[in-house]
Amino acid sequence: MEDIRQKLDDGISLAKSGNLSQALSIFHSLFEISPKNTEVLYNLGVCLNEMQDYAEAEKYLERLIELNPNYKNAKVALGFSLIHTGKIARAEKILLEAIALDPTNVFALRNIGSITANKGDYHKALEFFLRAEKTEPTSRPVIYGIARTYFEMNDFENSILYIRKILDQNDLDEFYEKARELSTQITQKSFNSTEIRQDVVFYCLAAFEKFEQMNLLQIRGVVSEIAMLGSSGFDVSNPDRNYQITSLPGDFTGIQLISYMYVGFQMIDPEIDIGFDLSKEYKIAKNMHG
Repeated sequence: MEDIRQKLDDGISLAKSGNLSQALSIFHSLFEISPKNTEVLYNLGVCLNEMQDYAEAEKYLERLIELNPNYKNAKVALGFSLIHTGKIARAEKILLEAIALDPTNVFALRNIGSITANKGDYHKALEFFLRAEKTEPTSRPVIYGIARTYFEMNDFENSILYIRKILDQNDLDEFYEKARELSTQITQKSFNSTEIRQDVVFYCLAAFEKFEQMNLLQIRGVVSEIAMLGSSGFDVSNPDRNYQITSLPGDFTGIQLISYMYVGFQMIDPEIDIGFDLSKEYKIAKNMHG
């Protein structure tokens, strides 16, 4: 038994350090020796999940839960496997059982939140995500889940608050990119509404005044540089002037550069779609400019 414990610890250590294949080999060998050992089954299932072999992980975790129906972490891991094998109804049932055993389990709460949101029950999904936030307030998957759910509920004000929490952490991971993309979608929706963005009107007016001093070749240079800079996305919800371009002096916000780009393309080729509808603000600025 002591030998199994030592080998299990070795496998866990290897898995934590990223040596998943070696860890899996150890867990498989331990399973051959002790096929009913719940710790072996659990770590084997988790390792297979990490290696994205979800169907295989499901087999071992189902077996573990048959042996111990109250193994809460196994239910969380199995729910994760089931989501990725498309068995959503079974995943939902297992994750709710895990939450009943451990009401503060962040992994279970955020996964059931995602399932519920995908079903369109955003109010219920938000409840799960907010419960997860209480336990782990800095969790980026949880914060993004809340931001996304508020977005789907058309509560853009609260969505932006949670987007800012992700962006302010300055961790350039997948959730940073997702938060920026969500911010852009919110801005696009705001432009598609009936409300006029007065800040954009004045940015467009400033663009008219700047471009009237340039020829079309120079204007093309400005909008091309802005388009290239924005190819990875502008942070349009940030009021800080974080952007610079060589063709115009000064510092700019993301939405300011988008306004300049819109006006420039209207002068060069009005058929080009930049992904933002600034037509209302553009027309007002054009009339103001005379």
